[in-house]
Amino acid sequence: MESEAPAKRARIDEGQAKAASASSGEDQITSSIEKIASHIGNLKKFTKAASLARQLLRSGQFERKYGKAFMKVLEAAMQDPSRVHDPLLRNDYRALFLAVEAEAESFSKPDRDQINVWSLRAVLTNELHTDDTYGFNKVLAKIKEQVEKLPVWVEFVPEVIPPPPPGPPPEPEEEEEEEDIFGLDSLLPSKRKQEEEARKMAAMAARAEARAAAKAAALLDQRRDALIRAVEEAFGFYNVTTKNWTRVPVDMLVAKVHEVRAKFAPGQRDRLQKVYNRVKEQQTRRRQVAQQEAARDRSAFETAQSKYAGMDISIR
Repeated sequence: MESEAPAKRARIDEGQAKAASASSGEDQITSSIEKIASHIGNLKKFTKAASLARQLLRSGQFERKYGKAFMKVLEAAMQDPSRVHDPLLRNDYRALFLAVEAEAESFSKPDRDQINVWSLRAVLTNELHTDDTYGFNKVLAKIKEQVEKLPVWVEFVPEVIPPPPPGPPPEPEEEEEEEDIFGLDSLLPSKRKQEEEARKMAAMAARAEARAAAKAAALLDQRRDALIRAVEEAFGFYNVTTKNWTRVPVDMLVAKVHEVRAKFAPGQRDRLQKVYNRVKEQQTRRRQVAQQEAARDRSAFETAQSKYAGMDISIR
């Protein structure tokens, strides 16, 4: 028995050492996430911070328990959504969110929904910057698909949760109370207390439901805005001389999204209408240029025809 005691203590000490080591590792990962979150919002430090974030995600040590903390990193990175499309940063943003998508199961369902919306900007829209015709058209098809999934826009009106109604009046005191020989009365909740607790629970559930509805509406608006931004980004290639091949597929995208503009909020429709009008102007200009070139070609032919019509041609 005495010989077993040192061995048992050794096993306990070894277990405690492993637990301490694991705890230290977790603390280090959490600390790293916090440091990245504090720096990634800084424009000058974004590239390095995003690189460290990707390394952490791909280290094999990232687990679901770190998901909530890592959302602080993404929130800081997306505090200014316009930065996603900065030519100097867009590749870093795309790489970061591709790494996040690879670890999607480490995040909760609400967090995954938010990540999906951010990815519309960071991944999908930024993938428009390619010289590959097939790849470009594939992205346009995905944008159309995402737009098709949107419901028709309806103004969201937050639900007003009224305060819980007052409880029932106090129960009248009975003249004679039956003796509590077992001492259980103090342990069993009264009917009044049960009703009060039920009202509190119902009010909490209603407030939680209202918050969830407001969050879902805000997320849907972010999705709409990201898709309008994708259409604007696609139109941005219109006047790029080396990318004339993008004009026809972009024309088709803008026309398709314009057909279902009722899916977007009024301000978003205005942005879409501006793009649509500019596309129409460009199409009209291209037709005019084509007609002028055709007219010049016809004039040259007719001049030559009249010149040679009166000439004598000898046949030998």
